[in-house]
Amino acid sequence: MRWAVCGWMAVMLWCVSLDVNAAGFYAPGVGTRAMGQGGALTASGRDLTSHWHNPANLSRLRGLHFQLDGTLLFNAFSFERDPLGSKGFPKVNNIAPPNIIPFLGISYDVLSHAKVPKQHSLVLSFGVWGPNGGNLDYGDASAFPECQGDNKSNLHCGTQGPQRYSLIRSKPFQMFLSFALAYGVKLGPVGLRVGGGFQLVQTRVEQTLAVKALEEATDLESLDTIISIDTTSPLTPSGNFGLTIDLPGGFSIGGAFKLPVPVQANGTLKVDVLPEALGNLVTVSGDAARLELELPWIFRAGVAWQPTFFPRLLVEFAFVYEAWSSLDKIVLSSPEGPNQLKFSILGTESVLEPIDINRKWVDSWSTRVGIQFAILPKYLMIRAGYFYETSAIPQKNFNVSELNGERHGITAGLEGRIPAGPVQIMINAGYMHTFETPLEVKDSEERNIILTPPGSTGSIVGNGKYNAALDLVSLSLSVVWGGYDNSPVKVQQ
Repeated sequence: MRWAVCGWMAVMLWCVSLDVNAAGFYAPGVGTRAMGQGGALTASGRDLTSHWHNPANLSRLRGLHFQLDGTLLFNAFSFERDPLGSKGFPKVNNIAPPNIIPFLGISYDVLSHAKVPKQHSLVLSFGVWGPNGGNLDYGDASAFPECQGDNKSNLHCGTQGPQRYSLIRSKPFQMFLSFALAYGVKLGPVGLRVGGGFQLVQTRVEQTLAVKALEEATDLESLDTIISIDTTSPLTPSGNFGLTIDLPGGFSIGGAFKLPVPVQANGTLKVDVLPEALGNLVTVSGDAARLELELPWIFRAGVAWQPTFFPRLLVEFAFVYEAWSSLDKIVLSSPEGPNQLKFSILGTESVLEPIDINRKWVDSWSTRVGIQFAILPKYLMIRAGYFYETSAIPQKNFNVSELNGERHGITAGLEGRIPAGPVQIMINAGYMHTFETPLEVKDSEERNIILTPPGSTGSIVGNGKYNAALDLVSLSLSVVWGGYDNSPVKVQQ
């Protein structure tokens, strides 16, 4: 029966991996349990989302474990751009529906039925997930009542949205496939756990943008150009490695390092709307596009305590450092070949030369604390957490595609367990809300993108008022044939 279940799960994992609707840059915590504990799961991890947080903790999972997790993410983003000339702009709000972020994993302790001492565990595991992130859609002019009323003559109301020369909509995608191995051993009063995951990462960037086809100083709406980018990277190797030490007194210390992910995504760049003012004087041929960027390495550290004299309580303090300075720029280009993108403007043909889209992000860090309390040790647990995270985006580089600023977050979680003979069923629920600091940017360096000629300098588009908040709701179902490794002390999991 176990092997039949394993085969069914493998098919499910493959099917889900083909259509993971997720990505973007990361909101704290992959998985429902982590969400309930404020993202603090580096030292105390006891489920399959340890693929992301610290693969060493997979060695706690004895027997066969299966986990299906889903998070619903709501983005509440808004931007009110500073006036341009004598006209202002109506506020734009993200109208994209919430997106579902899945996690699916399976693990098996190959030593659970071997004739070796019980203080050893060797766990093989596979997981697939999309890190927490959300879609963006700022709509077109029909989404803004101000642009339909009598006052519209005093506002910039472009047909593709009043923010103009910036993002219109975005559907990012990122999928992680992870194959992990974790080993745990009890050495007297100390437990040692090591683990590593080989990861394959696929990234897709699908965006619609308002840009300029050529450099000009008037900012006329009749010279707007609308482009759509759809690029996908091949499966790119990466990895995550971790170490956890269980100490006497119920303490655990854990750390993990996730490798960076270079992204080279190929696809298409299509011109949806050409400048009205130029009529038929502009033509476009070819649609080949390439985006190049690098996603960061991540370091995690945590200290957990589950007192031997009161094992109903578990507390973890964690620290996470994300090296977002790797995202200094995004390079947009059109590779040479028969489909290279070319513009013919007033009879002069030019190719799309590489464009450096400066991001100039900086490293960010967060502190996290999570608490778990067993109300009924075998049946019901509650969790709560808090985190503080610095922004990776300098204020002068804020724009409507990247509104993740300095933020605080509160979280809550609930877990119920149903014993069913040799099987234990666990149902988890989690909730997270972020409080992000409103910003009013006056010294923006964000400029509109100009496709040609090379080296063109666009107008400033990032000054204005930004507001953002995230709400995440998560549910998880885990099925366990086996249990947990409680060494070095017997604690309530």
